[in-house]
Amino acid sequence: MISHTQPSGAIDLPALIDVARHMEPLPVSVTRLAGMVADERTSIGQFVEVIHYDPGLTARILQLANSAASASVQPVTTVKNAVSRLGMGVVLTFAVGTQVRRRLRQGIPEFGYSEGGLWHHSLASALGAEILSGYCKTTVPPETFTTALLHDIGKLVLCRYLRPEVLDLLRRALSEGRAGHLDAEREVLQLHHGEVGGLIAQHWNLPDSIVQGIVHHHTPELAESPSVCAVYLANRVAHEIGAGTNKHETDEARFARALDYMGLTPAGFEAACKTAGERLDEVVKRYE
Repeated sequence: MISHTQPSGAIDLPALIDVARHMEPLPVSVTRLAGMVADERTSIGQFVEVIHYDPGLTARILQLANSAASASVQPVTTVKNAVSRLGMGVVLTFAVGTQVRRRLRQGIPEFGYSEGGLWHHSLASALGAEILSGYCKTTVPPETFTTALLHDIGKLVLCRYLRPEVLDLLRRALSEGRAGHLDAEREVLQLHHGEVGGLIAQHWNLPDSIVQGIVHHHTPELAESPSVCAVYLANRVAHEIGAGTNKHETDEARFARALDYMGLTPAGFEAACKTAGERLDEVVKRYE
């Protein structure tokens, strides 16, 4: 994924990779849930059994299932009923989100995000993936929602190495028209934020489908998988509804290929954006 022998005059690449590989891990229960969601053979009973070992997560999931947005006339009193109502993909995203919320809420002005901005964008992307799954003819794997939530996690490490002189090199690469944002990162830093995020996901022992979705969320054609394409489109949904920065770049040919690959019409994409915009505040409140 990343060349360890490639020299970098701009940043301490080995140190950056080491930091990415030593981020505070996710709880073992959450990592196990991620692996189970990515495995089509997992039953709800097996999934619920893991949740039962985490009393805090159990309480939060029951609360989510009984929230105004999710609840029906009959209250949910068991984790199994909560998972049946919400779906394993949504439950996994919620479990991961409760663990990474504090980190994703920090400001990273190097990437154009004030405090809370990256968290807002991440939630919008996860919601976008969830909603798009209802419009795509191609099946969107349930772990995709979590991949979308984590797609920019690499920025939290990469920003530590963007000293003023490095930022100046990136700006020059962009202003001179030599590269887009992702290619500028590659040119100046020898790697981009997706690759750093992939290292973090590997360190957290997350399934390879999540790792690949994070690495290739700007370049889905390099992975050719429904999950990666859906994350790419979910990221675009977030930007379309204003939950992002003004640095987002649009490659219409790539976008059209992703739509076609997922069996999604432009009208379906617009409808998903509209629904995501209407539901985003509700999703943000899940974590308050």
